[in-house]
Amino acid sequence: MIMQNYQRISNFLSDPAKGTQFMLRQGLLQYLNPQPNQRIWSPGNLLSQILGSGLVNIKRSGLLPIPGGIDTFFSPGYLQYFKHYGMNPTMSKQNVKGVEPAYKWGREGNKGGYGIGSPGAQYGGWANLKRKILRKKNHYNVSLADSYDKIDIINRLDIIKGVDNALPEKIAPLAKDMVNFRFEIMNTDDIESPDFIIFRAFLETMDDNFDASHNEYKYNGRGEKFYIYEGFERKISVSFKIAAQSRHEMKPLYRKLNYLAAQTAPNYSPGQGRIRTPFAKLTVGDYFKRVPGVITSVGISWSKEYPWEIKNHPDWDSDMKVLPHILDVTVSFQPIHNFTPQNLYSTPFIGIDGEDDDNWLAKGIATNKGEAYKRDGNEENIFQRILKREKDVLDKDNQEGTGDDDEKDAKKFTLWSKDKRSNFKDKIGDGLDSVGDFFGDAAGNVQDWWRKRRSQKTGIYNAGNQNLNSFTEGL
Repeated sequence: MIMQNYQRISNFLSDPAKGTQFMLRQGLLQYLNPQPNQRIWSPGNLLSQILGSGLVNIKRSGLLPIPGGIDTFFSPGYLQYFKHYGMNPTMSKQNVKGVEPAYKWGREGNKGGYGIGSPGAQYGGWANLKRKILRKKNHYNVSLADSYDKIDIINRLDIIKGVDNALPEKIAPLAKDMVNFRFEIMNTDDIESPDFIIFRAFLETMDDNFDASHNEYKYNGRGEKFYIYEGFERKISVSFKIAAQSRHEMKPLYRKLNYLAAQTAPNYSPGQGRIRTPFAKLTVGDYFKRVPGVITSVGISWSKEYPWEIKNHPDWDSDMKVLPHILDVTVSFQPIHNFTPQNLYSTPFIGIDGEDDDNWLAKGIATNKGEAYKRDGNEENIFQRILKREKDVLDKDNQEGTGDDDEKDAKKFTLWSKDKRSNFKDKIGDGLDSVGDFFGDAAGNVQDWWRKRRSQKTGIYNAGNQNLNSFTEGL
């Protein structure tokens, strides 16, 4: 039966008249599809649908017959995007949406993405083909190569050895976040090669406390106390979450968390074994910008809403540990400033300093009203507008004159009424002008139409008289 239908449709399509007309019509209809990647129709797909009846669902669109749900470089989506993504026959559907996949966002760096991954994305590669063609469910231990769209890049990053006191050039784009959040563990033996611990900025709280202490003195005969400055102290605390979106993020996440907690333990010199303080630098966006100091405490807590990795299968989970997928972490940080803390506007306690235009502390303190309102650089000085507004207010006060409050209120109401009446008249005048213009144009259009119509009728009447005269003369 299937072969008979196949032969019948083949004969119909090969007919020079009916078949050609049918294929043209189907091609045009398919081209009207609102989806740009579904606008190609091929008669081979129709014949393949007949052959695959009851066995496999073949897509209507595309140059070649492709089973439904499978994306290859023959699919219409790839015809539109293959120059951007490359001809990868096992690429998952999420990669042909007109944007870079999440794993590439971080890799490219300059695309504006942050490699956050999508836990609900489809698997790629063999996992995608197995699910679509063989109709088999994927186990939860899908390989890293087939899980790129699901992975959070920053979670996946391991502890990174710095180069020249910075992240390696090829790693820096991967570590980009909307709010950069990282700890640099200083290497006492090689100060230019810190170890970077980078977390996704799932921030919960951030506290920055400044405290001043004073010695109290009380003089005989004075009731109040006097204070002599004694010391300054600043304490920072940050709480955040770590959350693994896939099994491939568990190992690097816990390695980084363990290394962070280890900073509360001492450091020992390699040769003599002498105890040393472990120093670190904290970065949270631009508020804390590589602030040096020491980590004084690390708190880790679990909540009953957080699921666990249970290492259920002896083979599939042989590389896993029984650990929570999510944890709450609190870090207390004691800064050791690389500048002298003092009560100056330019002291960069908050990381708003920088170079050139990036330095918000470069501008001095305003000494007059013009400087107070003036913006940085060559931007417009808004003081002129404020000064004009103040002048208008003073002029209006002068018009109101002097007198008791009732007289002033009466004059204010009179001035207000005049302004309102003037504005109302202007608006009414503009409105009437607009209405007049509209009806004037409409009247002109009607007159033009009537003249044209009358000339047409006159031409028809004259032509009829001429024909009638010719007819009577012939008689």
